[in-house]
Amino acid sequence: MRCPVVASDGYTYEQVAVRQWMAGARGGPARSPLTNLPFAHGGLVPNLALRGQIRDWLEAREGKGQETSGEGKKGGVAKSAEGKGEVGKSEAARGTEAEQGNVGDLIAAVDKV
Repeated sequence: MRCPVVASDGYTYEQVAVRQWMAGARGGPARSPLTNLPFAHGGLVPNLALRGQIRDWLEAREGKGQETSGEGKKGGVAKSAEGKGEVGKSEAARGTEAEQGNVGDLIAAVDKV
């Protein structure tokens, strides 16, 4: 996902994919691919928080092979309270596991479209 946007159904989609979905509506208002309810309007709002998390994740993946000490770099390894390493994410970018699971479900749903 490169350009996440929130549609009027409250769900986040890839901008290109949801625009194509909306343009393909036949004989009536476009419907949400997740709820099948009509969109209240065709406006899309950038999901800046998710875009930032995706950017951080991509940067961490790019820097993963270059950083060996795991310290002093944004893509390094941060130890959580449980002692498990989490690569390249700040406390704010980590989110909860439930939020991360929801993003994966949404991406999978959009990819099916």
